[in-house]
Amino acid sequence: MTLTIALICAAALLALGVLAIIIGRTAAASRVIYGAIVVVATVSLVVALAHFLGVADPESLTLPVGLPWLGAHFRLDPLSTFFLIVVDLGAATASIFALGYGSHEPAPGRILPFFASTCLPLRILPICWPRRWMSTIMLASSPPKTARYCSGRMPGGCSTASWHRDAQAA
Repeated sequence: MTLTIALICAAALLALGVLAIIIGRTAAASRVIYGAIVVVATVSLVVALAHFLGVADPESLTLPVGLPWLGAHFRLDPLSTFFLIVVDLGAATASIFALGYGSHEPAPGRILPFFASTCLPLRILPICWPRRWMSTIMLASSPPKTARYCSGRMPGGCSTASWHRDAQAA
C-alpha cells in the first residue's frame, strides 16, 4: 500500500510538471504548483514515516513498463523508506519556501516545470531497486582513474604524455 501511494505521488509530480507548463504564465501558477507539491510531498512523507516507524515488511511491485520481458521493478524497504523521508522532507520545505519566494518571481513559467520535475527522480530513485541506485551513486562519486595517476604532480594537473607514461607503468 505504501509503495502504491509513493508511486501515485510520483505520477502526481509528473502531472504537476505538465500542468506547470500549461498554466505557467498565469498569476496564480506559483501558488497552485508549489502548494500542490507541498500537499504531494506531505502525503508521501506521512505515509513513508508510518511505514518506517511501523517497521512494515518490504513491499515489491513490478509494472509492465519498459522492456516487455523485464518491466519496472520497485521495492520499498527500510533503507529506501528512510531516503524517501529525507527527499519528501526536503521537497516539502523547499516548496513551502517557494510559496513565498515564487510570488515575487517575474516569470514563474521558467522555473515551475523544472521544480516539479526535479522532485520526481529524487522520489523514484530510492524505490527502484535500491541496490542498483546505491551502486550507481557509489560509482559516480568515486575518483576517476586519472586522479590516481596524476596525484602529486603539478597543481594544474598532468600532461597527456605523463598520464600515458604513468598509465603504462601501472
